[in-house]
Amino acid sequence: MSEVTTRPYAGAIPPAASTSEEAAHPSLSSLSGSQLLTVLQAIASQMDTLNQLLIQAKTPGEAARAEVLIDAAQSICVLVGGMADHASGCGVYGDYDAWNYGQNFSGL
Repeated sequence: MSEVTTRPYAGAIPPAASTSEEAAHPSLSSLSGSQLLTVLQAIASQMDTLNQLLIQAKTPGEAARAEVLIDAAQSICVLVGGMADHASGCGVYGDYDAWNYGQNFSGL
């Protein structure tokens, strides 16, 4: 039987980060609860838009239309990825510049 792992703060904004967590994830300490909620709402909204785009892309139609929908979907992925990396402070891919211009942008 597999063991189920639960997150202690699932569905809620976690408590203020400790000093060691703040050092590891500086953005977590710089966002207020309201700011974090705003970022998460924006991410959810963008993901809904992405879902609608992908539904449209599956509909038979012109190849050019599919290309535009795919470009729009990629743009939303970049936007949402940048939002999530900024809000979490984790930098899965990097900061906004890395998401928008490539990971080597800061070295140019």
